[in-house]
Amino acid sequence: HQQLNRTTEKINLSRDLRGQLQTWIDRTKDTENVGIAEAAEAIRDKALEAESALLMPDLRSGWADTNNTGLRLRAKLAGLIGAVSLGDYKPTDVASEVHDEFTAKIEAEIAKLDALIESDVAAFNQLTASMKFGAVVPE
Repeated sequence: HQQLNRTTEKINLSRDLRGQLQTWIDRTKDTENVGIAEAAEAIRDKALEAESALLMPDLRSGWADTNNTGLRLRAKLAGLIGAVSLGDYKPTDVASEVHDEFTAKIEAEIAKLDALIESDVAAFNQLTASMKFGAVVPE
């Protein structure tokens, strides 16, 4: 459950970041500051790519797209909970291996998102500050 919580927190971070960046895109795409919009789009797309590996972005209740696109890492990890809680015995070795595999893949995507925030978002904030605009604050 700890890995599932961590994954969900990072998905929420990505969605917040994408929302802030979309606001910058909307505000600057038709102005002389189009470079800001282009930089924001590039970062937004990278955040979406990392999020897409974890969970289908913007999936709404009742949508059946998981049938067409497959389950993402968060859903696979969540499905493992039912398999390991079937009895009063420890999880099988295979279940532990699957958990470790999913966790490694999830952590790789989280690392991409963290690196994006540390480098690209920081550079974007410097760009906006140099033009005397505000900043993007991933929370």
